[in-house]
Amino acid sequence: MAAVGGAIVEKRKLALQGQVIEPLRHRRLFLAGDAAHIVPPLGGKGMNLAIHDAGALAGTLGAYYREGRDPSALERYSALRLPHIWRAQEFSHAMLQLLHLPLGEELEAARFARKLQDARLRQLATPSTFARDFARNYVGIT
Repeated sequence: MAAVGGAIVEKRKLALQGQVIEPLRHRRLFLAGDAAHIVPPLGGKGMNLAIHDAGALAGTLGAYYREGRDPSALERYSALRLPHIWRAQEFSHAMLQLLHLPLGEELEAARFARKLQDARLRQLATPSTFARDFARNYVGIT
């Protein structure tokens, strides 16, 4: 069946921003994946974070039952996951700044931001500490 054409009735730009809910637990409710954090797609971190959240949550719940239902075992989940989540947020935010200019910038501010982007991109093309750290963060090596 062929697609039927139609009028475009609305256009808008999507804000690429992250969000983190802290802590990742409220009483007996635990948050993981997109329920716990939204990561802009630029760094490709969302699914990997969700998978690691699920593994950490499984380990947390297992420890809770192995340790005689000690509530402190449940507190470890947020403490364990939040540093990784914030690191992924920082990387995705940096990718956003690297690849996109902010909307609504004045001409001089936009020119300055573009020059900063060019300097960062040139650093990625050299064997520098910045390039190595970028590559490690991109593939998730800590």
